[in-house]
Amino acid sequence: MSLEHLRKVPGFKDLPARELRRILGIAKARAFKSGDTIFNKAEAAKHVFVVTAGRVKIFSSSGARKSKTYAYLGPGAIFGEMSVVDDEGRS
Repeated sequence: MSLEHLRKVPGFKDLPARELRRILGIAKARAFKSGDTIFNKAEAAKHVFVVTAGRVKIFSSSGARKSKTYAYLGPGAIFGEMSVVDDEGRS
């Protein structure tokens, strides 16, 4: 991840470069393959995620064949932040 990536994120775009560098100092880049699970519902929240490339499907499953899709997120999207802020499990 780079300063250019963070400047494309709506929640970060207006931050000064000094603050963006602080975020970069604690950020870790991870790559996921199509179909990988990033986190599960009710899991303890320790991370906020930023999509830098590709697309992420936000959904929940209820049983072997039922799932509800809530959103598809692309580059620049932030997700997982509410559980970190409210200190609750993932929803």
